[in-house]
Amino acid sequence: MNRNKSFWKEDLKPGYYDEIITEGFKKKRGLQFNWHNGTYLNVLKLIHDTSSHLDYACGSGTFIGQYLGKNSIGVDIAPLQIDFAKQKYGQHKFLLVDDLNISNNKERFDTITVLGLLEFLTLKDSKLLLKQLSKLLSSEGKLILTTPNYSLFFRIFQKISVFFGINNYSSVIQSKYTKKKLEKLIQDTDLNIITIKKIINFGIFFSVINNELGLKIEKIIEIIFANFFGFILIVEVKN
Repeated sequence: MNRNKSFWKEDLKPGYYDEIITEGFKKKRGLQFNWHNGTYLNVLKLIHDTSSHLDYACGSGTFIGQYLGKNSIGVDIAPLQIDFAKQKYGQHKFLLVDDLNISNNKERFDTITVLGLLEFLTLKDSKLLLKQLSKLLSSEGKLILTTPNYSLFFRIFQKISVFFGINNYSSVIQSKYTKKKLEKLIQDTDLNIITIKKIINFGIFFSVINNELGLKIEKIIEIIFANFFGFILIVEVKN
């Protein structure tokens, strides 16, 4: 088993990200909480309430269980994470990737989310995955992707975040995207970009004091600088 698959299947504590979100809501602060919460809230704005939805690489099911809910299916490669999701969010459907059977699946989805996965895949694997997932889209369906924006500002963020005890994933990162590189990936898979933007900026550091304060300062920086400093790329694509 390669290092990446071993990390996600065996090394990562079941429910690790779910605990970050749950504790963040409880304490109303947290740098890593604001990173994931901010991402989920931005993605949520792009999903219609009535959409049939697939969350690919759903982990412990947090996005579906705590943010989205209805008409959603979550899939992941990690049995321990899927077991956690089924136990905590049993009202929703969670499957292992192999059980989804992408190549022969007849179900079609209005929205497929792939959040924080591309950076852990090689470019070749990302292209293959996006082409496979695009076949599961309905006629008007779209993919929503997020990945870190590996600019100078993100590298500064990484160094500071280590100080706050956030996991360092450098040993399992396979691809580092900038806006241009992500646009090239989409073009090479013959998909069409609907929107692409940067989210999460230096305001996130104020969330160690209070989450609402962090969100407010993020919003001010976003308005003033058009989110030039965004640490995460979020893109909508369609066939």
